[in-house]
Amino acid sequence: MAKIRKSKTVMNQRVAARFILRRHAERYILITLLSFALTVGLTRLFLYLTGYPQLGGGSLHIAHVLWGGLFLFAAIILILTYINQKIFILSAVLSGIGVGLFIDEVGKFITATNDYFFPAAAPIIYSFFLLTVLVYTLVVRRSRRNTRMELYQLLGGLEEILDEDFSEIELEQLQAQIQIVRQNPMYHDLQPIADGLEKYLDQELKHRPIPKPMLLDRLNARWIVFRDRHLTRSRIKSFLVGGLLGLSIWELLYPITLLSQLRSPDYLLDQFFFLVRSELVTGPVTIGLFVIRFSFQLILGITLTITVFLFLINKDKKASATAYICLLFLLTVLNLVLFYFDQFSTILNAGVQFIVLLTLIHYRRKYLQIAL
Repeated sequence: MAKIRKSKTVMNQRVAARFILRRHAERYILITLLSFALTVGLTRLFLYLTGYPQLGGGSLHIAHVLWGGLFLFAAIILILTYINQKIFILSAVLSGIGVGLFIDEVGKFITATNDYFFPAAAPIIYSFFLLTVLVYTLVVRRSRRNTRMELYQLLGGLEEILDEDFSEIELEQLQAQIQIVRQNPMYHDLQPIADGLEKYLDQELKHRPIPKPMLLDRLNARWIVFRDRHLTRSRIKSFLVGGLLGLSIWELLYPITLLSQLRSPDYLLDQFFFLVRSELVTGPVTIGLFVIRFSFQLILGITLTITVFLFLINKDKKASATAYICLLFLLTVLNLVLFYFDQFSTILNAGVQFIVLLTLIHYRRKYLQIAL
């Protein structure tokens, strides 16, 4: 009976571990995320500067959604054809470019008039970006590792060794993963594989020169050196104070401008007619969105100003917690509304918000010992 239970336990663990994260999965998703964001932003900027040209003539129009499909197809073909680790980086770049070119034209596919400038297109694109960020976050915060996952990661590391694309740190990680596999009696059937891999690493790589690290690894190493040497606590805090103050002023600018013109009905009517002519306000729903925009910008702008004050009087924990909630709300809720009204002019503001949020997370983890 005990033997049957043990067999079921082993089977359940192996079924649960059937879907294993690829080695460096978070790196590939991050590259996809960045190339996706850059593609959308640069495409919109290029089209704006060039007067929205069309490729083709007469009734022929080759939309850039087709190029997006081509890039996506190339990315899929590459990872289905080749096994080298560098191919995954190239595939991540191509897939980000492809999905960026594809999603940029979503306005044409949700309107009967093929309206590229449909106001709801920008929030949809931004929502898709946020979903990709969520996927990246889930991969970084992956579930508890197990022995079988370690073995998959170990085999993935051997591919880098065959490509002569590894570092001393990666070798140490491989050896540590071997020990995890060997020490778990639940996977005794996999231990001969671990023994063979350990022997290979000890004998075959002892005298092999360590190749130069890849560009991404070199950039990461330089960033760590720069961060540890120059980004002190006081400098990071000063950046946070300046960034939060700038964001608070930006968020308060629009509602305060409207409030200051309450005694000028002509100005308010001009603003209202502009929204109507631009088809940004078309009924009760869009009027509600405008009220949400006005209210949330005012509330969040005031709250961010308070966090700046709290930082200045050294109430760092309260300030960082409040700022963290505000920035998350800005990025996930308010920006969706702002993208509807301001279209892609909000991209720069969202980028600044992301940078300030990442800096705040680093500050909370390193100096306030607050795990997120």
